[in-house]
Amino acid sequence: MSDSHSAYAENIASIIEEIILKARAISSRPTVFLTGGRTARRLYRHFGRYHPRIFEGCSLLLGDERCVPTNHKDSNQGMLIRSWPNVRDCVDELVSLNGGSEDPILEADQYQRKFPSVVDLLLLSVGNDGHVASIFRGSPAANEYNEEFMFVSMDQAEHDRMTVTPKLVLRANNLILLATGRAKGRVLADALRDDTTTCEYPVLLASRGCWILDHAAAAEFKMQHSIDLKCSNRVTRFPSLRIFENSKSCPLNF
Repeated sequence: MSDSHSAYAENIASIIEEIILKARAISSRPTVFLTGGRTARRLYRHFGRYHPRIFEGCSLLLGDERCVPTNHKDSNQGMLIRSWPNVRDCVDELVSLNGGSEDPILEADQYQRKFPSVVDLLLLSVGNDGHVASIFRGSPAANEYNEEFMFVSMDQAEHDRMTVTPKLVLRANNLILLATGRAKGRVLADALRDDTTTCEYPVLLASRGCWILDHAAAAEFKMQHSIDLKCSNRVTRFPSLRIFENSKSCPLNF
């Protein structure tokens, strides 16, 4: 991991530790939903090496998964275990999801039945197209407010998915969005224009949370913000949104 990636991961760790500490004052077993993706893979490797007890006593669940077996290279659960081999020994529980199930609709339904009444932390990462978890532009998952976890057929992708829905996202007590690289900064700036919707940019479902951009993403975000004339209403539209460059000590004005 490069020095910049390591610094970013270390700052994320400090934010998570603060959230978990507060959650433990209320619950004996805080609940955390994890994200997938390349940024998350680097993060979990960093946690496994430098902060193996960061989720000690917590119950971990997956925010989304591809419909593949855990030993498949594209499995989020598999990625977590490969990146952090002893993760099961460092937490109270890792609630497994069978991405290779022959009946993913039933698997998604059974998984959501294990969801706790309180979600202490939801960790998300944004895709280059503005998706979060496996909620993509135009997906039926973007408008699902009855179920908290569902199967999604992916005509435009290699694998079908299972994902949390807006219903779960909106009840998370704490939400952290990870964004690394210039493309992510660009799509976040685009998402915050006055005329956008969550169906177009599912990342807006995370507008109640804390967005942590690395330096590259922040540079692009700031550049796009400075030239974007259709952003006059951002503060009114997203009063709870907080955006930071690399750490909570560096807020971005938008």
